[in-house]
Amino acid sequence: MTRHWAGPARLALVLAAVTVAQAATAGERPEWTVRTPSATHDTLFFTGFASDARTPEEARDLAVQKAMHEISSFFGSTVQGRLASTATDRNRDFQYDVQVSIQIQGRQVPLRQVRVVQFHHESRRSAHDAWVLVAYPRAEYMTTLDELRRTDQDRAAGGLELLRQGRRQLADGRAREAGETLRRGLDSVTGLQPLVVVDDPTIRSAQALERELRAAIEAAERELGQSWRTVAVHVLLLHDDKPAPREPPVAEFGAAVRQRVAARGLPVARTPLDDAQVKALLDGDKAAAAEAGNRARADWLLVVVLHARFTSEIHGQFFADALGRVELVEAATGLSTVVSDLGSSKAGHVNRPSAMNKAASGLRGGLDAAVETCLARMPSQADTGPDAATRGATR
Repeated sequence: MTRHWAGPARLALVLAAVTVAQAATAGERPEWTVRTPSATHDTLFFTGFASDARTPEEARDLAVQKAMHEISSFFGSTVQGRLASTATDRNRDFQYDVQVSIQIQGRQVPLRQVRVVQFHHESRRSAHDAWVLVAYPRAEYMTTLDELRRTDQDRAAGGLELLRQGRRQLADGRAREAGETLRRGLDSVTGLQPLVVVDDPTIRSAQALERELRAAIEAAERELGQSWRTVAVHVLLLHDDKPAPREPPVAEFGAAVRQRVAARGLPVARTPLDDAQVKALLDGDKAAAAEAGNRARADWLLVVVLHARFTSEIHGQFFADALGRVELVEAATGLSTVVSDLGSSKAGHVNRPSAMNKAASGLRGGLDAAVETCLARMPSQADTGPDAATRGATR
């Protein structure tokens, strides 16, 4: 019988011969089926379990697949590709063949000494359950892990070199060529473990390297005019003048605004902004606006301000009112191009925060029109070039 299993990305499991050292039939369930044996100085142990299979062979096959998945997870990776296995019944003595190899940048490194050392089977009418215990030599694990780490380091080093090359090309005015180089670098580092060390004094991890590559790609696109109107969306909800970023209206209004921006075909920045930073730029801090734009890698900041205030409590009912507006701020200058009013709203509820939230949510009716007013006032691409005059009206 041959079974195949396919899953997501990096360890590929395919076929080497091992033999079941002991096949246990239904009876008292062994201790290892409940608790995986502790590793010894030279062996690691893994278990796999499968239930409701049609035959004992199928149950065992599925259980082995689960055990192989546990081995792959132990390497800090997820399973990719295909596992193939075969099983034959010789007078109730099961011969079981399975092969495991790890694919590293298109090259397979076999796990040669994986052994299925115990097998337990139980049947329930037409359903079958199976457990397997797999042994894996610690020495081979360490050797293979070192190989994985070396490969990751090579990929990180290649990505770093492409980042440096792309930055040089960008500085020389070759934005299109830089974009291609940087995308190759991003492909090289995507999927690396976040804490893989990078040999650079300012970029110390693969995670940081990926961020730098993405930022450089966006800079190249900006140079080419491909992301000249990226919009960062932020909802600033104030409860009695204090930011309340985790309250429901923030997510409600944010999702609605992003949908309107995307419907116009404008790219929406994914990096979130900070409430304190947004408050500062709305108060006229141009440096805060530029910093927010750089952080989100956005040209425009579309900010929804919801200002809710508690007003009174009557017989255990809390009351609040809210005012709102939408502002379109140019990140480079910190100037509000347009401010669109959301009007006012009043509401009551069983506690103070929920009353303020309900009052803020009452402003939702005017949101779409206010956002459209702001987006309609965005300058055309021709107005955003390096020679364009200063835009926007002061508050």
